[in-house]
Amino acid sequence: AAVSCLATRTGLECVGLFGARFGGFLAAQAALEMPPEFLILWSPITNPRQYFRDLLRMRLTADLIHLGADRVGLTTQGMTEEFKAGRSVDVLGNEFSPEFYQQMTAGPLWPEQAPSPKVLWLSRLAERGQYSPLAQKWADSGRAVDMQFLPEAPFWEELSRIFPEKFGGASDTWLAAQGMRN
Repeated sequence: AAVSCLATRTGLECVGLFGARFGGFLAAQAALEMPPEFLILWSPITNPRQYFRDLLRMRLTADLIHLGADRVGLTTQGMTEEFKAGRSVDVLGNEFSPEFYQQMTAGPLWPEQAPSPKVLWLSRLAERGQYSPLAQKWADSGRAVDMQFLPEAPFWEELSRIFPEKFGGASDTWLAAQGMRN
């Protein structure tokens, strides 16, 4: 629906989707409904269940380090129980609802095949082991998957507004090579 809506509203003939981190997961899911001409992913979250668990653990770490606590008031299991009891939980300043918990832990998985004929998948060098097999599986399904590992800082962890220049430049170069940029 996202691809057809964008094409209809803009009049564009060539529509692609872009997503960074969890947005990459959402872009891949949206592309399953109606494949875009291309898909650009920046270090996508490929396992939302694990990602959600990691977010809960980060909240515990924040409680211990940033608040100077000597022990946590609410454990990962305690937060999970709160969700199951129908209560929201604050995770790093974001209020997560029980519905969101359910969607993250029981929702869709990473697509088995590339949902677009052309994919640019950019990841940091440290993510090579995690992402290479998934991208290769997509390429083996007959799709054009360009996987690049770049020496980029984990931009999503920065509190400042640092733009990932290497990811941006690689995306721009790839779009130009595909003839999708004026």
